[in-house]
Amino acid sequence: MRQDNSAFEQSVRRAQAGFASLPDQALTEIAKLALTRVAQARDGDTAAANAIVAGALLDALLSDELNAAQDYVEKLTRSGVTREVIYLDHLPEVARRLGVLWEEDTLSLLDVTTAMARLQSVVRHLAAPAFEEQPRAGLEAIFAVAPGETHTLGVRIATNLFRELGWDITLLLGLEHEELVEQIKSHPAHLLGLSAGGETVAPALTALVISLRMARPDLRIIICGQVVECAPALIDAVLPDGAAIEFEDAKTQLESFVHA
Repeated sequence: MRQDNSAFEQSVRRAQAGFASLPDQALTEIAKLALTRVAQARDGDTAAANAIVAGALLDALLSDELNAAQDYVEKLTRSGVTREVIYLDHLPEVARRLGVLWEEDTLSLLDVTTAMARLQSVVRHLAAPAFEEQPRAGLEAIFAVAPGETHTLGVRIATNLFRELGWDITLLLGLEHEELVEQIKSHPAHLLGLSAGGETVAPALTALVISLRMARPDLRIIICGQVVECAPALIDAVLPDGAAIEFEDAKTQLESFVHA
């Protein structure tokens, strides 16, 4: 054992002597490489853990037990997993997997519809204990989906996260063009987040933005969702005040409007 310790100490001294002879730039590069490898290892561990959670939650959504998914999410929160991690990491991944399974004909439309309804229920259930405090003054916005948009999971998640941050969010879902214009026109909020999932609703989204520009010239409009990536030219044409795909980007833009 003493021989092992001695050999280890000699190795340490040789390494120290070698580092001492290196220029500062070389030492900096070595440190960067070491930190990158540590970060990659952690990212790999996180990805593996997230995959396990997503798989278990997917199984719960597809099980015969009505509340299996809610029960599993409650276990996650009790174990210390934050609602933000569940909202931004686990739920979108499960929704993505459901879409893949449907495209591969592994699940029927009924299976996917039932699972998505349960997923929406999980989002509502997660939100329940989060809204006990009053919203902070000055943080008010409208969140809405484009006419004809049926994918509402993302905007529901965003609504819950913003409310947890102290925002007063009015969520408008399932409304047609004229209804949306009328409700937004009479609302006191000056910030609007419009969500759309893809190219199919892009024309309806464009028409809505143009109408709102005429009805509410004071309104700051941020377009959010996959439509930003799917139809960038169309989005640019209506000149929104901002565009975001990720939650953090949308949050930063809305906060900047409040401070301005």
